[in-house]
Amino acid sequence: MNKIKQLYNLFKRLNFIFKNSQTTGTFKFKAVITLLIFKSIFETIGIGLIYPFIDLTLNKSQIEQNSFYKFASDFNNSIQTYDFLLIYGFTLIFFFCLSTFISVIAKVKADDFIWKTNTNIIKISFKKHINDSLEVHKKSNSNKITHDVINEVHVFINGFLVNFIDLIPKIFLLIFMVSFLIIVNTVVTLVSLIILLIFYLGLLRALRRKVHMMSKQRYLHQNNLLDYVNSSIKAIKDIKINSFESYFIEKISIPAHKHSMLNKGVSIYTSLPKFFIESFILIILVVYVLFNFNKNSIVEQIPMISILSLSLIKLLPIIQGMFTNLTRIRFNFNSLNVIENNLKKSMQKTTKNDFKMEKFHSLEFKDVSFAYESKFIFKNQNFKFNQSDFWLLYGDSGSGKTTFTEIMLGFLTPNSGEIQLNNKLWLNEELLSKSINLGYVSQDIILFEGNLVENITLKDKNDDSITLQKINELIDLCSLEDVIYSIGGIHGFISEGGKNLSAGQKQRIIIARALFKDPELLILDEATSALNSKLELKILKKLINSNTSIFMITHNENLKVQTDNILVLK
Repeated sequence: MNKIKQLYNLFKRLNFIFKNSQTTGTFKFKAVITLLIFKSIFETIGIGLIYPFIDLTLNKSQIEQNSFYKFASDFNNSIQTYDFLLIYGFTLIFFFCLSTFISVIAKVKADDFIWKTNTNIIKISFKKHINDSLEVHKKSNSNKITHDVINEVHVFINGFLVNFIDLIPKIFLLIFMVSFLIIVNTVVTLVSLIILLIFYLGLLRALRRKVHMMSKQRYLHQNNLLDYVNSSIKAIKDIKINSFESYFIEKISIPAHKHSMLNKGVSIYTSLPKFFIESFILIILVVYVLFNFNKNSIVEQIPMISILSLSLIKLLPIIQGMFTNLTRIRFNFNSLNVIENNLKKSMQKTTKNDFKMEKFHSLEFKDVSFAYESKFIFKNQNFKFNQSDFWLLYGDSGSGKTTFTEIMLGFLTPNSGEIQLNNKLWLNEELLSKSINLGYVSQDIILFEGNLVENITLKDKNDDSITLQKINELIDLCSLEDVIYSIGGIHGFISEGGKNLSAGQKQRIIIARALFKDPELLILDEATSALNSKLELKILKKLINSNTSIFMITHNENLKVQTDNILVLK
């Protein structure tokens, strides 16, 4: 009863995943399973027809006693035994062809379902993490997020779902095959089945706790492996200059070895039983022949031996495959927990106010204070930003510049005070960009492998004249002529992370990206730190002359002559 309850809960959890990962997921899953069951039925019928066909071919005298032949004779008295055998043969071919056709359709539909589910789960898992609050991200391990979104989804699909879907038709095929074999030879079938079940079920029970523990260890070691690899790549300059290569190689080799040993263990566990069972089947066949050799002629034994051999050849991979499926499902079971958790969190409803985009006129802080774990970052801060203003924010490290900016952007809510947007109370429950057309350039530079236009627009299609005209304007505004020259034009190649560009070139591309949306307010967080003073001033003057509202966090004291709007945090 407990096993049935566990199986029901598993189907319930999978149904939840399919239902919430794609619109028609549940229907598709049921349709795939139905096709696979039909495949099992026709495969069994095809095998079941072989025995009478071989028997009638070798013993033609028995054809007239065959019930199907008598049935056919009632419709056509002139039917000959050869004609009947010919019809029987073509019927057998038809069933095998139909079984093959259904198998192909089931395979195509199953793979279509599996890989669409893969795509949708990755999107939903990524959606869950990208919609998390900034506070959650600050406490999260980015490498673990990458692992859960990509690697763990891959493990769930290939290690869990593929094995689960493969297991279902095998269960029905086993039932159909055993039913047929019982008709052919009840004693041999039941004895063989009981021995096989005792062997495999006992092995599954013995390995249950071991494989369950291995599932948790797999997740841990695979996550650590990705963490070490990504972290080392990010620090590649430090590693090379300081000669830390040996340390990181050794660091990575530990989880790599442990993860490999776990997969080795599962591979051995799933393969070894096959060798014992093959020997067992051979012994059964030899014993059967020896005990029945003197009862009938050897020719009369051929149909029975053939059907038993064919059926056992079919049964062995089925039972061995089921054992492999179940073991790998258990080994990758932790991936189900991760996927289910991501889906549940992505479905959690958050209260959202219906903010309407409005034109930016002003943003004001009134006695705003913010404390983190009872420690005040700043107190009673007053500040008003008007349209077309150019504000500079200064402050020592740890003075609260980042916190102040995050409150302005809507990532954080102040402990006290009031924020007004366009002289109206702004509740700070949504990002500022949901209310006004806002451009933001942070210290974190994100460039993708592709051309310059794609990296500025973040769009796949950029060939229209309006977009290209705007790109050319941004090239002039952000002084990107040297970038165009270095990569060979606006469609020139930019490597992942902008590795073929200088730090200053990358910053200017990100500024152009923020300006592409024609923001009414532009917030620059150390966005020009890699530019020389002359180039920095040149770009800023162009922005100021365009009447763009600018709020800039900087350490460059020379910029103070450009505006009287200066805020200093201490």
